[in-house]
Amino acid sequence: SPAGVLEIGYSILPRFQRQRFASEAARALTAAAFASPQVTQVAACTFPQLLASVAVMRYCGMRFIGAGPEAGTVLYRVGREEWPQTTA
Repeated sequence: SPAGVLEIGYSILPRFQRQRFASEAARALTAAAFASPQVTQVAACTFPQLLASVAVMRYCGMRFIGAGPEAGTVLYRVGREEWPQTTA
């Protein structure tokens, strides 16, 4: 990752999915990341067919950037300047 970009990740056991745990955890991770002045952007990657994972990223205010670092993945990112507006 470029300087200032922190990548978050999450995984939820099937029996706990669709209960907003991933969304709330990812939002908390993003907030914690931005508490560090060195972090300018928070990013996450997934496979585009994992619609629930894409929804988690959007919930955190992330926007689609393009191809992810691993084959077949997509990259989403939110900048520090966007973060306050996405959590209001």
